[in-house]
Amino acid sequence: MAALKLSRHDALSAVDRSILGPLEELQAQRKDTEAALTTTYNITNLLTESGAVCDGASAASADDLLLLNVGGTHVSVRRKHLTSIEGSLLAVLFGGRWDGRLIRDEDSRVFIDMDGEAFKAIHRAILDAETLRRAGKAASVGHLLDDAARGSPDDFWIRLMTAPIDKGPAETKEAFVEPQLSATGIPAELGELGKTVDAFVKAYAAEKARLEGQLEAAKRQYERLETEIKLTD
Repeated sequence: MAALKLSRHDALSAVDRSILGPLEELQAQRKDTEAALTTTYNITNLLTESGAVCDGASAASADDLLLLNVGGTHVSVRRKHLTSIEGSLLAVLFGGRWDGRLIRDEDSRVFIDMDGEAFKAIHRAILDAETLRRAGKAASVGHLLDDAARGSPDDFWIRLMTAPIDKGPAETKEAFVEPQLSATGIPAELGELGKTVDAFVKAYAAEKARLEGQLEAAKRQYERLETEIKLTD
């Protein structure tokens, strides 16, 4: 790198050349992110195409009484009970978003192709946990379900319907670390310049991290919805 001439013009030109490339890359990243959100990971289009009820448009209520046909067994349950195991297949199926995709029998009961006794065991564990909590006792639906599944022929169905649909471990994204420029050795009269450069670097890094986080969040949400769609086919 050639020695910088100590003139205002040369100094400004050098700074401009240094930041031009990164700023152009940042602008390109903004455009790529916007394009991905409106095409590749367009949540609204995915929900519309799959016949889902978009957030805010669903008339589903936690107190809804759902009429089910579980493998030929007629069951009536509250929606809030089936959605109480967050992230499970049961919660996905009966959260309200996919009501229009669920299969119904000739009596308009939602049909679930699984063992009726296994479903009753799940429902009973959920109700027992709720009863214990109301009595001020510690209760875990998971523990009650483990007890119900242990050594039972219903083990497969119990675990299938209550296990998280996200099988893999949650990815942990490293927290954003704000860059710090050292002021060591900078002459006092250049203090304001150092502060300006420091502020630029921090703002640039923060915006880049924001765009990356926005895209990653949209990707995760889109892939989660794709999984839910497959489960409701």
